[in-house]
Amino acid sequence: RIRVWFGKPGNMALVSHLDLVRLFDRAIRRASIPISFTGGYHPGPRISIANALSLGTTSSGEIVDFDLTEDIDIEKFRDRLVAQLPNDIPLYNVEEIDIKSPAATRLLARAEYLITVKTAKVYSREEWQNWIEAVNNAPEINWEKTTKSGKKQIVNLVDRLCALKLKSIDNSLPSEITLQYIGSCRNDGTKLTPEQVIYMLEKFAPEEIQLLQVHRQQLILDSNTA
Repeated sequence: RIRVWFGKPGNMALVSHLDLVRLFDRAIRRASIPISFTGGYHPGPRISIANALSLGTTSSGEIVDFDLTEDIDIEKFRDRLVAQLPNDIPLYNVEEIDIKSPAATRLLARAEYLITVKTAKVYSREEWQNWIEAVNNAPEINWEKTTKSGKKQIVNLVDRLCALKLKSIDNSLPSEITLQYIGSCRNDGTKLTPEQVIYMLEKFAPEEIQLLQVHRQQLILDSNTA
């Protein structure tokens, strides 16, 4: 198993998750990399992206696992794959992983995001810090979600937030703020979305907050997951 950390900057944010899987599939085939296939009537390449990235979101921290049928030198793997991928998909790191270890999809625990937001009025850094501190210290902020079966479920978003802080204020556009947060990001649906972070902030801010841009900084794997 080879694990690759890669990015989706710029216009690559408009490539859907399924199209990204197909892109990796074509690149692996053209690079003559010995990929393993699933069994059954419709075998597919064992290419597993750790988590689907929402359309329109850029990233510098995505992870994909490739299961191979034979050993291959890491640098040779990297060079072959890079040669077949668009320049807009940078590879940051490539590692060989024990095939018996859990896949990244199972190890995924949290994600770090940068989100750019906007308000109609201009607020001071101190005011933003007060709202952020209120969110970080809140014991409970409930969110109602509808399950696939149509049932209503109440989720305490505070349980899914690890950290929220003010990253920067654009001096040329003081109403635009960049926030950084780390929240749950598990493939069982336990995740904290940028929209939910905005919802939490609006519990303390005096007006509506508009979400302008989302960038996923990194995916965080839990090495203790079995």
